[in-house]
Amino acid sequence: MKTLIFSFLLVSGLVFCQNYEFDYLLTYQAKRMKPEVKKPDDYKVYINSKDHSYDMNLDIVNKQKISWIKDFNTNLNYRFVVLEKSGQPDLYNYQYARKFIKDDKKDKRFVNRVEVKKTGENVYIIKAYKNRKANFIIDVELEQASSDLMYFHLSDISEFTEAKILSEFKRQVPRENYVIKKIRFDYGNGNVFTEELTDIKAIEKKIALPQGIQQMITEQFKDYKD
Repeated sequence: MKTLIFSFLLVSGLVFCQNYEFDYLLTYQAKRMKPEVKKPDDYKVYINSKDHSYDMNLDIVNKQKISWIKDFNTNLNYRFVVLEKSGQPDLYNYQYARKFIKDDKKDKRFVNRVEVKKTGENVYIIKAYKNRKANFIIDVELEQASSDLMYFHLSDISEFTEAKILSEFKRQVPRENYVIKKIRFDYGNGNVFTEELTDIKAIEKKIALPQGIQQMITEQFKDYKD
């Protein structure tokens, strides 16, 4: 497996306060299956196989490359516009932060119980419940990997709920290194999505957030009431 080397700063001339390191880039082909089938899109995620407290995804929005860093240490998502320059490091322009969605027991998507059942070789079904009816049904096919590359994302759902489901799933699978090869999300409301792994790259990527971001975040949320 070829290792790609990336190292860059976000903004020059600033004091940096937070560093993120990524050693793997996963590419998935994501597709909506219901209520109507949509054209598949590539979905890229950067992870640190030794520290799963944060990750970063890359998507195309209105022809712009957008990255979100999700950090469970700060309970914040950081949004950046990614500018690529030929022969130069990528430039990440910070836009704003977004607080994690509250894990609210009053929310109909709240999860207080997770069931995991093995249905085949490296194949599992996950059911997440608030009450008697499953909120989510997730079909997962794993593939052995050289490092812990387990990752999935539930759109528009509390990050705490997402972490709760993944944590319970990892607790019940064998203590080996895996990557999710295929996954199918049934949200129980008519929406069904699938993702299939198409590429794994070992990388060395470092991102440093400038000190000024903390001041921007403080200003952004100064009138915020939880």
